[in-house]
Amino acid sequence: MLEFRKRCFAKQLSLLAPLIFQVCIPSIGSILLFGFLGHIPLLSGLLYLGSTISLAVALTPGLFERRDQATTDEKGKKDWGGRSLDARETITFVAFFVDIVCFHMAAAVNNVGSTALIAATHGANGWIMKMNLVSLHFSDTHFWLLHILDSGVHTVLTWTMLARAVGPEAAPELCQALSLNAVMTLIIVTKYRSIVNVTIAEAHREVILREKAEKARNSFMSYIMHEMRNPLSGASLLVSEFQSVLQEVLSVGSNCISVSCQATRKKMLSLLRLAMLLSGQFDKMRGVCDDVLQMEKLDRGGFEFVFSSGDPRAWFDDVATQAAPLFGVSTSNMPQRALEGAEEDEEEEEGEENGADKTTSDDMEGRLSPPTQTPRHSASGGGAGAGSVHFSSAFEVSPEVQEEMKTHAVSVADFRRLEQVVGNFVSNARKFTKKGSVHMQGELRMPTDEEKEQLAQLLLEGTREGKKRSPRNRKPTNPVILRLSFLGSRGLGETDKSPSVCTSVISSTRQWRESVRELRDLQKEEDKARQQRRRSSLLRHLRKRK
Repeated sequence: MLEFRKRCFAKQLSLLAPLIFQVCIPSIGSILLFGFLGHIPLLSGLLYLGSTISLAVALTPGLFERRDQATTDEKGKKDWGGRSLDARETITFVAFFVDIVCFHMAAAVNNVGSTALIAATHGANGWIMKMNLVSLHFSDTHFWLLHILDSGVHTVLTWTMLARAVGPEAAPELCQALSLNAVMTLIIVTKYRSIVNVTIAEAHREVILREKAEKARNSFMSYIMHEMRNPLSGASLLVSEFQSVLQEVLSVGSNCISVSCQATRKKMLSLLRLAMLLSGQFDKMRGVCDDVLQMEKLDRGGFEFVFSSGDPRAWFDDVATQAAPLFGVSTSNMPQRALEGAEEDEEEEEGEENGADKTTSDDMEGRLSPPTQTPRHSASGGGAGAGSVHFSSAFEVSPEVQEEMKTHAVSVADFRRLEQVVGNFVSNARKFTKKGSVHMQGELRMPTDEEKEQLAQLLLEGTREGKKRSPRNRKPTNPVILRLSFLGSRGLGETDKSPSVCTSVISSTRQWRESVRELRDLQKEEDKARQQRRRSSLLRHLRKRK
């Protein structure tokens, strides 16, 4: 509770700091003006000036402490804890001590006017300093010292300087009344102080309960996610084994040309598509569990993207394949890219074993170059609930990107988390689209001039050891923007609103700069591999001639 009170005290001072410009500086100007005009005595003006300066120091104790007492927390911010909080509270206590003495002395010296005016002014000065003691969360020692000092100085000045100023006739009665007022103020402020202590204790108790609840929630979520990952891992293993068995059966029966074999092959292909769909869903669920387990890293700001290289078109087809069953599409109507990819891998391995080394670098570049637009995958939902909702998808590549990918066929992204985002958008589009169609479109294009300026600014703002990098040391790059659109359209006569969601994500954090560096490294590796393939092809060609 002691540390909590110190932090509350520091927070109060930070909130009261604007009073320097709102009260202290205008008060100093007024004191100088009244002193110049002769409305207040010189000694009283100097004491008022010292009181105002002491108040300014009390509100900003951080200006008078050592800078090396600050520590840095996990987020890189300065943490003024421990010894620094004690030093600030001590500076504030000393400043308020001087403020109380100077204020009461200045008011006692400036005893001009009628007896009623002097009595009213001196009576108000007896409680005006109590506001600071009640509102600010001083420690008990500092509070009682300042509280007794304020009442004691006020009472002593009442029986000495004020009594001489009003005369022997009015002095006894006036001094007795002001002394009684000081005693009542002392008791009332003490009672208010106990209320403040109760408030701090209750606030500290609520903070402790909140921290316990957050820890319990994090522990519960971690336990649930771990328990979910275990059966998901087992299910993923079974599906993987099932896929391997199906692929082996298909490879063994690939040469069979009988009618029964062809019918069995179709069933096997359908089962393989379904198994691949289940595998993708399991991987997605495991990814969600892994992200939930990183909640503590998110709170600390330590969340990191997992970038990997891949083919955007193949990734888009996989996402469309996994999204199609939401609309009641049969697995037999799904794209066969994944199956063809597995068969192509087997054929490539056999070709390499047979010495199929006639592939040149130009053929490799042509293979890496995607077509301008992939065929649209469209399907209508089945069943009662999804009979009137149609799903379609298309992936487009601009001509500029197609030319760029002939020499730089490397794509880097956090495909796993991007797939989660796309899956959520498709699920929401299916949920809110009662009738009509849902179209998912991917577009691979070059950035606009405005986007290029933003990306260049991000690259130039990268810092190393606190110094900005020179623009001359930055190599220009040509990033490509992947834009995903999800449109839900309702049928004629439908009254329910359907969403139209469009997202274009450009990360403006340090992770983006790191991904650009990774992209460059992959481009260099791809260039080196291309050169090595060319050299090896030339060597093989020369050997054949010999």
